[in-house]
Amino acid sequence: MQIHNIIIEDAILLDLKAKNKKDAILELTEALHKSGRLPKKEEALSGLEERELVGTTGIGDGVAIPHACISAVHQPMIAIGRSKEGIDFYAYDRKPVHIIFLLLGPRTGTSLHLKILARITHLLTSDDFMERLQSIESKLNFVAFFKEIGSKLGDIELSDDLPSVCVAGAGNGGLAMAAHLSLLGCRVNLFNRSPERISSVKLDGGINVVGELNGFAKLNLATTDPQEALKGTDWVMVVVPATAHKTMAQLLGPHLDDGQVVILHPGRTGGALEFSAIIRQLGINTYPFIAETETLLYACRVTNPAQVRIFAIKNSVPLATIPAYHIPDVLLNIRKVLPYFVPGNNVLKTSL
Repeated sequence: MQIHNIIIEDAILLDLKAKNKKDAILELTEALHKSGRLPKKEEALSGLEERELVGTTGIGDGVAIPHACISAVHQPMIAIGRSKEGIDFYAYDRKPVHIIFLLLGPRTGTSLHLKILARITHLLTSDDFMERLQSIESKLNFVAFFKEIGSKLGDIELSDDLPSVCVAGAGNGGLAMAAHLSLLGCRVNLFNRSPERISSVKLDGGINVVGELNGFAKLNLATTDPQEALKGTDWVMVVVPATAHKTMAQLLGPHLDDGQVVILHPGRTGGALEFSAIIRQLGINTYPFIAETETLLYACRVTNPAQVRIFAIKNSVPLATIPAYHIPDVLLNIRKVLPYFVPGNNVLKTSL
């Protein structure tokens, strides 16, 4: 991930109309809302206001970075505003602010949020940074400028406290899940049985996602080797039709480790029961947690090779484990990144 990947082009305002801090934040938040990327602008405004009460985000030298982590967004996003006259942001050096980076991130992504803040601040130290920003005349050139200077620093390093994930299945749901987790900062391996399905993903190095989420989701690995796909991962998101659960259990089971969380997404009529039974039949001597969801988290569709459109992300999806007493443990783990899951009573309820 680089800064240019999360700048929302429709929320680049080259000539801010606002004359004060409050109106500037409102104008940029409204731009994100109108771009379709921020459905609940009131929550964003509340979060940004709370952060400003702690201390000004006017960092000096003509720059402000108002920011907040909120539940109303599913991935990090940046709006940029430029004021020729300058705005009193109560900056530390008491000078007017001419460039505003408004950063919003998901509530579960605080570590990545800090890394993005650090990268923006790092970019500010580049030679002639402010002068070049002031001279850019189009939104497209704005993004190109950040791509140019960001490439010299490389990708933002992912957070160690986020899980590494194997997504098994490269269909509609699988590509959506892999893209979403990558955009949230997770290291993602994509596994698929047939090489044809992931050839474009391997060639591009990731997935282009549009709709509810937008951007290029870089993957750590795309492979047909189950052992390679599972190595070093914490979660295994099995996103395949119910008819493929048996095959996935046979392929993945021998390589599962103690404590790995396997989630059938969705379980579909006894999925967790079948998956667990296959593992027992194989004589696997490790203890992974086996879970299933009631339905797919996404309304989505693959639109082109290595491209998926996410129409919507569901707010509340029941999840259950087998045995059921592991439900709180698995939920506590997964909701740190995906807060949309809620406890189901047991796998019979999620399946039927």
